[in-house]
Amino acid sequence: MAVDGCEGDLCVIHKSKPVHVIAEFTANQDTSKIEVKVTGQLNGLEVPIPGIETDGCKVLKCPLKKGTKYTMNYSVNVPSVVPNIKTVVKLLATGEHGVLACGAVNTDVKP
Repeated sequence: MAVDGCEGDLCVIHKSKPVHVIAEFTANQDTSKIEVKVTGQLNGLEVPIPGIETDGCKVLKCPLKKGTKYTMNYSVNVPSVVPNIKTVVKLLATGEHGVLACGAVNTDVKP
């Protein structure tokens, strides 16, 4: 998974500005739906990040075929309600039969 604004192990992202994520994966299942969940760690809890498109079929053309390599090119604006914080952001893509892809990045959210 690659995220714009990353240098080394830390990604600096700015609120209300687009963040581009590129994730390559090989589908481990046939599926006609993809649910995308993006969370951040806040006080030890995994909290969903608001305003994120959860229908992965709006990003990739569904259905997906097992064994086929896909590139998910995802662009989001970090909502202004997200606090200024250094945290781990996780992306989880789930198909009809379980996890399709996942990844995590260390982030520093700034105004």
